[in-house]
Amino acid sequence: MHEVADPSGLARLLPVEDDREPATILADMFAGEGHSIDLAHDGRRGPHLGLTGRYNVMVVDRRLPGVDGGVVRTVHGLGYQIGAL
Repeated sequence: MHEVADPSGLARLLPVEDDREPATILADMFAGEGHSIDLAHDGRRGPHLGLTGRYNVMVVDRRLPGVDGGVVRTVHGLGYQIGAL
């Protein structure tokens, strides 16, 4: 199991959203609170970044073209315990 802990209480978030406008709004909102944000704009890049083990939470669009909800399953299936919304 891989976990990321930050003693500051701030999270490393990975929004996975193909629509750039809501992705940017979400990223700006969390970054404004001091959280670290990386964006993935498609269902292939999301698992790739998620598997680095650097994130506390993935915020995933449930209707990403071509992946059918598999982003979270892929990451969890490989033993990475990352929160997902």
